[in-house]
Amino acid sequence: MLPPPASMPLASCTASSMPKWAIKHVSGGSWPCEPVSQIMQRSLSKKISLLLVIVAVIILVQPYKVQFSGTMMSSSRSMASLRAPIFKSVTGRETVKKSSIKGKQTNGNTTRPTTPRPATIQPCISCTSNYSTAEVVNVRGTYKVNDVIQIRIIARDGQGVPKRSGGDYFRVKLYTKETESSSSIDVTNDLGNGTYSAEVTLRWPGKVRVIATLVHPREAVDILKRIRNIEPGRTVFLGRYSKKVNSTEVNEDLTCLLKVIANKSLCNYTDERTGYPWFCVAPSKKELTCKDWFSYQIHQSLSSKYTLDALKKGEYDVFKTHKLPITILTPELNVADKNDGWQLAQETYQKSLPSCLPGQHLYNKVPSGFYHHNIWYSDQCHIRRLSKKSALECLRNKDIHIYGDSTARQLYEYLSLHYRPDLVGSEPEFASQARSGPLTAKDGKRNISVHFKAHGFPLRPTIMTRRDTASYIVNELDDLKVNARSVILLSLSQHFTTFPLSLYEQRIRDIKDAVRRLHVRSPRTMVIIKSANTREHSQVIHQLQNSEWYIRSLDLSLRALFSDYPSVAFIDAWDMTIAQNFVSNVHPHKTVVNSMNDQLISFICPVP
Repeated sequence: MLPPPASMPLASCTASSMPKWAIKHVSGGSWPCEPVSQIMQRSLSKKISLLLVIVAVIILVQPYKVQFSGTMMSSSRSMASLRAPIFKSVTGRETVKKSSIKGKQTNGNTTRPTTPRPATIQPCISCTSNYSTAEVVNVRGTYKVNDVIQIRIIARDGQGVPKRSGGDYFRVKLYTKETESSSSIDVTNDLGNGTYSAEVTLRWPGKVRVIATLVHPREAVDILKRIRNIEPGRTVFLGRYSKKVNSTEVNEDLTCLLKVIANKSLCNYTDERTGYPWFCVAPSKKELTCKDWFSYQIHQSLSSKYTLDALKKGEYDVFKTHKLPITILTPELNVADKNDGWQLAQETYQKSLPSCLPGQHLYNKVPSGFYHHNIWYSDQCHIRRLSKKSALECLRNKDIHIYGDSTARQLYEYLSLHYRPDLVGSEPEFASQARSGPLTAKDGKRNISVHFKAHGFPLRPTIMTRRDTASYIVNELDDLKVNARSVILLSLSQHFTTFPLSLYEQRIRDIKDAVRRLHVRSPRTMVIIKSANTREHSQVIHQLQNSEWYIRSLDLSLRALFSDYPSVAFIDAWDMTIAQNFVSNVHPHKTVVNSMNDQLISFICPVP
């Protein structure tokens, strides 16, 4: 320490005379004496320097803190990521030597490619927005039934700023509470600049509201598009091998997939007729072989893990909100009923429509109908609403085969329950049979039979389901003995949302070819396709696996692929469930299913 200048007075050398922050210990225990002003000035300078260092450290560390927080958030969502994955991440194409022998054990020598994760995306400021607006452009005081209105939607972000790009996914409908009337609106025109437009005809009188919902913003749709194309899909299955050895049940649960699993000894269950692949890890227990594969179900935890692993940092938050209501700038529309004759005019119009016949989907109007008092009025064909007795007479000598997912099973259940006690369903012999079939209901007096069987892999059952109940629709149609009294109903979509679109489209092409072959054998066999329907959205993982946007995408592909085939009939379940006055559910309300059944009966027994 340098001595103070001679001109500067010395402070007292007692500790009591010095401020605590200025006291410095020395080995001798004495208190070095300095001018108090100099001590205070030097200490203040050191404090300022220390403060600057702390600020600099905080600035440098902050980005890493944010990144670490995001990583921890992601990790907490999937503790399964700590487990060793089944697949190794590599680049390049798969090369597989597949055995053509059903159930033969082989060795997997491939790996599952994973989607690279680019840098963190920007926060989605539109994903929690309810600032988007919808309005009727051609507003006037009173409308008449059959007037056309134009609707415009302006998409806005979370700060209320109009968006400059399109691609958002909206639902829009008209609704009158007093008469439980409603219709869907197809948002047909995306201008690509955040503005959307649509036209719709006013079909009933009363106070009509416009209801608009942002199901997913473009940011969410882009994510759904990207992760959909991950091969071989984002669903993992669990297969159970089972065998009784000396009165003891020997079981082993192992992974199954539509593609070869890396570095595993496999059982190859690829279908010999269609070539559709299916592999399960071979059993390790010496008592079990590939022939002992008995049942399977979805492996939910691993399926969720692979879905979440496909997300980039920050994308999870994009799905925390969904199906947001949009502000409607236009008040209720007053639609007049000229001379109070709407009901009579509507009945006359319905009777003027053609009978429900195959091929009408080729020129189907959009929307295809509307509800009034929760009864579906089709603009496609004349729907018959028969009494129970008349419907059973209509079905006399009919042999109805229903194939597909659980939404198709709903129609089987409706028929077998609604027409009791005449139509009696068989009791399931085992638990999963009630879900996947095969199920049969019969009316011996009228020679009516109704059958249901679920479609084959990749059906995603949540309980262990016997493998012998899984059958591809193509094979079922080729093996079916049909004639003029046979009716086929097909509906499949809900279980394909976690797989690339190309997989679904190939299945539909193959089914279409099988329908052609069936019609060569029996030209008068009625084939009816029920479209996909809307569904609920729950937690984030459920949206990522089952988003309604996926369902709509599959439904549009189904329609496009059958757009040049006039020999099938079409039940538009999509419009029925967009317009419905009940909460969305993958299994629609029984009132909606009743309307679907009315149209089914109308195709089977059209108006003469």
